[in-house]
Amino acid sequence: VGADLDVTVEEADGTNQVFRVPYTSLPNMIRPGAMRYNTAIGQYRNNGQSGDKPLLGSASIEYGFESFTLNNTLLAAENYQSLGIGAAWNIGAIGAFSLDLAQARYKESWDSGQTRTGSAMRMLYAKQFDATDTGLQILGYQYRSKDFLEFSEFVNHSNYQDIDGYEYGDDEWNRRRRSRIEMSVNQGLQSHGSLYFSLSQDRYYGTSAKSTSMSGGFGTQIGYANISISYTYTKDDNFNDNQISLNISMPLNWGEQQSNYSSLSYGLTRNSDNQYSQSVNYTASALDNRLNYSANVQKDTQSNTSESASIGYNANAASLTGS
Repeated sequence: VGADLDVTVEEADGTNQVFRVPYTSLPNMIRPGAMRYNTAIGQYRNNGQSGDKPLLGSASIEYGFESFTLNNTLLAAENYQSLGIGAAWNIGAIGAFSLDLAQARYKESWDSGQTRTGSAMRMLYAKQFDATDTGLQILGYQYRSKDFLEFSEFVNHSNYQDIDGYEYGDDEWNRRRRSRIEMSVNQGLQSHGSLYFSLSQDRYYGTSAKSTSMSGGFGTQIGYANISISYTYTKDDNFNDNQISLNISMPLNWGEQQSNYSSLSYGLTRNSDNQYSQSVNYTASALDNRLNYSANVQKDTQSNTSESASIGYNANAASLTGS
C-alpha cells in the first residue's frame, strides 16, 4: 500500500545513512467501461544492493465505472505473497477519494522462521483548486498491522540489509511502521513554473519514536530546458539529513512535431556533509516510439562511477524490456 523512495547517503568515513522519502500518487481512475491490466515477471533488484535477487511475478487489473474505478493486484515470490484490492471515486466539486486494502503473507527467515500474515489500509483525498491554481492537494493516511511488510521491506530483512539507517542487530532494525500521515500541495505560477511541498510523519509499534520527512521545490522552463530545484529534510531519532538537488532536462529534437524523441538530462545533488553526486541520462525512441532505449552514468559522493542501460519494445499485444 503506497511506495517509498529509498535514499542512501554515503558519509565521508564510508558509512551509509539510509532513509526513505515517502511518495504517493493520486487516486487512480480510468474512463467508464475501460479495462487496464498488466502482468510482469522478473528478478527483483534493490538499488544495486548485494544479497538474493528473488524471482517475482505480479498482475493487476482495473475497471472503470461511471463514477468510480475498481482495482486488484497480486504479487508472488518465494516465501512472499500479497493481494490488494481498492477503489477510487470522484465526487465532483468535493474531490476524489481512494481506499486500498492489502494482505501480505511471508516467511520470517531472518528471525524465527515462522509464517506471518499482516494487513494494511490506505486512504487518499485529492482536489483541484482551479480558482487559485493550487493544483492538486493530497491528504493521506495509512495504517498497518504489526506483521505487515511490503515486498521491498521483506527483501531487505531477508538479506539483512540496513533499514532506515539501522544495521542488523540494532533494536530499531526490525521496527514496524504503524501509521503514516501525509500531505502534498502543488501550486501553479502561470507561465513562471510551479512550486510543490510535501510533508509526512511515520509512527512505529512499541516505541514513541517517529520520523518526519519534508520536501519542497520549484520547477520552470527556460527555452527548451526544464529546470527544477528541490530540497529534502529528513528527521529520525538518531539522525537528521538534508539534500539539495538540481535537475536539468532538454530535448535534443524540437520544433516541428516528430514521431520519435530524444532527451538529455543532468542531475546534481549536495548532501548535509557538502558532498556532491552527479548523474547524466540519455533517453530516446525510434520506430514511431515503439522502441525505447536509455543510458545512464552516475558518480556518487566518493567519486565512484556506475553505468546502466535499458531497451524496450512496445508491441500491440505486449511490451518487452531489458536492462
